[in-house]
Amino acid sequence: MMDEFNQYRNKNGYIDLNKIPDKYFYDSQSGRIEVYETMNDVYYYRHNLWARDDIREIINQEIAKQVDCENAEYDLATLKGSIGIITRSFIGEKEIFKNGMDFLYSSPYKRTENTLYNYLLALKKRNVPKERIQEICRGMLENHILDIFSLQEDRSLYNLGFLEKAGNIRLAPRLDNEMSFLHDINSKINPFLEAPNKKQYIIEKMPLRLKVSDQNQFRLLSTIDLNDPIIDYWESSTWKTIPTAKKQDMVKNISLQSRNSSMKETYKTIQKEMKKMNSYIERASQMNFEEIYYHLKQYNIGLSEAEKEFFKLLYQTRVEMFFEQKQKIKNR
Repeated sequence: MMDEFNQYRNKNGYIDLNKIPDKYFYDSQSGRIEVYETMNDVYYYRHNLWARDDIREIINQEIAKQVDCENAEYDLATLKGSIGIITRSFIGEKEIFKNGMDFLYSSPYKRTENTLYNYLLALKKRNVPKERIQEICRGMLENHILDIFSLQEDRSLYNLGFLEKAGNIRLAPRLDNEMSFLHDINSKINPFLEAPNKKQYIIEKMPLRLKVSDQNQFRLLSTIDLNDPIIDYWESSTWKTIPTAKKQDMVKNISLQSRNSSMKETYKTIQKEMKKMNSYIERASQMNFEEIYYHLKQYNIGLSEAEKEFFKLLYQTRVEMFFEQKQKIKNR
């Protein structure tokens, strides 16, 4: 919670930006973004287009805390009758933020597919030290695990980023998680409440909400395949698990320029960091939702019992599917 604004909270726990003195107002960037500058920090307010998107950002923030994943700091706010989210800037002094598109396109690599493979090659082209590349790789994989568990639908090139300062590059905190947890289904929660088997309802509805990827088979961090999201993740995560016939087909579509030692080294980095993911996955799968609801109460958020059940059951079901598919691939 952002203590600096506590005096401006309304009875519902939201920071009422209408009450903030004009001296804090800094700029207006678009129809959804307002910028506020205080003595200590810069804050960005974004009003929500969908019902309960504010709750999704807070839940994702609390999930990230439980597994020590760096996440942008969010709080609930209201402005001119609209409900939204206020975010503390995570950009350090003299740092430059670049989203995935800007980072890939501005690198010597100039490829803009949203894949871990492409990000790592772009980092290598910039001569980023190997240890830092491994650190970034691990961070992106950890973010990807949380995206899978929380059914993030919009981890596009524009919803992840990097911070640069004097040639040093680091992964930006996890951000923009509003399109998770079947965001539009929860705004019409009645079908979930009326379903005789709520878990089965979630299993059946999940694939329908995911976007079809038009990226190549090396995506790793691109949108999840419509037909089989969990298997798609594991098959595209390590070169080893991909069937030989599929490998041959993939290689045909790679330019000669890409088929070199740099490509092999990049995949070795990915595979090495993937092996370190097991303990992280175990921790993330044991999420304590009661702790999350406790933090929500600090905002005076009145989640209904149906909403609590929905978020918890969706997450648990997703985790179960993840481990089931992981075991299938291990056994084949």
